[in-house]
Amino acid sequence: SIPLLLAASRSDDKDLKQRSQFTLFESYLDVFDWRRAEEIWPAASVRLTSEEKPDWLSRIAIAAARSGDKDNSLRLWRLKDAIDLSAIGNLDDMVKYGMKDKLVIYYRELKKSKPKSTVPDEALRKLGG
Repeated sequence: SIPLLLAASRSDDKDLKQRSQFTLFESYLDVFDWRRAEEIWPAASVRLTSEEKPDWLSRIAIAAARSGDKDNSLRLWRLKDAIDLSAIGNLDDMVKYGMKDKLVIYYRELKKSKPKSTVPDEALRKLGG
């Protein structure tokens, strides 16, 4: 389906182009191609609400973790946090793909830099760290 979606994503029809770009984004995530998913993210995210964006961006981070690219996974997770720090619903998937240690360090640092936020403590509880 990816070649067909690529062709449709070049359409002059604005709605078709946006729909196909989002579906292409989903397809890249389905095959764990986080690099291409990140590449098309700006175009795909146009169809998302501000509440949906952190979840979908965290899915790119999960795909990167699944592929073993922990540094990029954490970078993408941080991008998600820049949109909504409290969106930690996908932490379990990040842990499942080997990100626990990096996330514990990240949230401990975040706790120091944002002492009034309750999110780092909540995340650390979920991480067992």
